[in-house]
Amino acid sequence: MRFTLIVIVGLLFFSCSQKANREEQTNQKLEFHYVSYDMECCTMVDIQKQPVQYSFQIKDSTYTLTYIYQHTPKQDTITYILNQAPNFKVQFVSNRHNRSDELFSRVNSSSILIYSNSPGGRREYKVYKYSSNGAGMDGCVSHFWVPEFGIILKRNSTWRGFQKLRTNNDSINRQIELLTDIIYQDQDFYRGCQFELPDEGFEVKRERMIQEKENQVIQRQKRILELQKKQNNNK
Repeated sequence: MRFTLIVIVGLLFFSCSQKANREEQTNQKLEFHYVSYDMECCTMVDIQKQPVQYSFQIKDSTYTLTYIYQHTPKQDTITYILNQAPNFKVQFVSNRHNRSDELFSRVNSSSILIYSNSPGGRREYKVYKYSSNGAGMDGCVSHFWVPEFGIILKRNSTWRGFQKLRTNNDSINRQIELLTDIIYQDQDFYRGCQFELPDEGFEVKRERMIQEKENQVIQRQKRILELQKKQNNNK
């Protein structure tokens, strides 16, 4: 069983300009983007901003999250179908790959309690961790979902790069920063990308998908060698 983490935030001074800024942000349309931190090397980080259109629907406690990325030349729409119930069959679909990830699964969950001096200063957030791309050559990806904000953090278990959610609202950004800071410190929760396999059939399917990926790589290498051989014979 995971324990609840507590953050105490001391907000002591508020100026009139800060209050006016909060009121202005409350009235404006909420915009979302991910900040990508790509680890080029042990001491190098490539930081990029990725705007995204985010929308969600809730029906019978099931959340359908839709993220539209503006890629060139083709945009990518990613859909999550999630539920806080532990046995719910979650889904992850990317139209760029034109398929759903059959290995997408819930890994774990944690509770984070945040205190502040603002009105309603005690707030508990549930954070759910999911895994995707388990059979991929580039390693598994962890997705951290907070129902109030959506997917706040994504991390590649192999390359160590990660993406963090940001908005044009300072109050929401502060909450996300606090949540991600605590997630980083909980290494058992943050690191790795382990699967909770529901049954033996799922394990068999996973092994079969991994074998298919390996066979595709082998076949591609054979085609490259055959092409090189033909080119050498034509010289």
